Amino acid sequence: MLFFYFSSGHGGSWSIGPLIALLPILLQLAPYVLQSGLAPVLTFSWGPTEFHTSKGLISAVLMAVNYLLIPAIGVWGMARFVRWVRGNGGWRFLLRLLLQGYQAGGAPRAPAPQQRRQGRVTVEEVADALTKLPTETYMTPEQLAALPVHELKALLHGRGLHPTNCLEKSELVRQLLQHGGSSADSCSICCEDYVPAAAPSQAGADADAEESPVVLRVLRCGHRFHVECVDKWFLSATDYTRAPACPLCNAPLLPGQPSSSNGSRGAQ
Repeated sequence: MLFFYFSSGHGGSWSIGPLIALLPILLQLAPYVLQSGLAPVLTFSWGPTEFHTSKGLISAVLMAVNYLLIPAIGVWGMARFVRWVRGNGGWRFLLRLLLQGYQAGGAPRAPAPQQRRQGRVTVEEVADALTKLPTETYMTPEQLAALPVHELKALLHGRGLHPTNCLEKSELVRQLLQHGGSSADSCSICCEDYVPAAAPSQAGADADAEESPVVLRVLRCGHRFHVECVDKWFLSATDYTRAPACPLCNAPLLPGQPSSSNGSRGAQ
């Protein structure tokens, strides 16, 4: 009963807590007050028989109010209280309200989830954007030079480049190597080379072993990173207010996000 303190949602508030707390006591005392106060009047006006009949009627009405009206008000009040708690943040707000009182619990509530996420993206949006980014296997300049021309052009098209001015194979290889910029040979997130130099003791043992391919994810700006590194980078961006962007040039991951001055320059 004491929790019936609600906010109108427009800055005002109203309370029926004190009235509800005192109402059962008033109803219990009401028969005695009415009987003692009205007994002389009813006895003088109606006589003893009419007075006892009226006293029984008053008691019946007060009992009906006590056993029907009060529970109904209680159910209605609890329903309003549950809606009020849900509208202010749920059980966290209720716990704060019980521990710190209404002044702390009823302080200006935090914005709704959709308002808190204004300017931010969800994990689902980041995961969907990552699946649309191309991936490629890292190749050294020697491996690129060994590829046929049509495969080199396919790599360029996959990166969003158009080899219109590349008439020779060497020009295609050079354009592929230049497009990666500072991320062409090493991952700027983990600071490791895509092809680490083998230790002298392992050089002979691993000479004939087939190396596992290094898979890179190519961003829209052209920078490349390890798939596991850049995916973790973008997914961790959903925990903060910053928008997911390229670690090097700050180019946005999602097409609808505004580009910064650095992100507009692309891969360098």
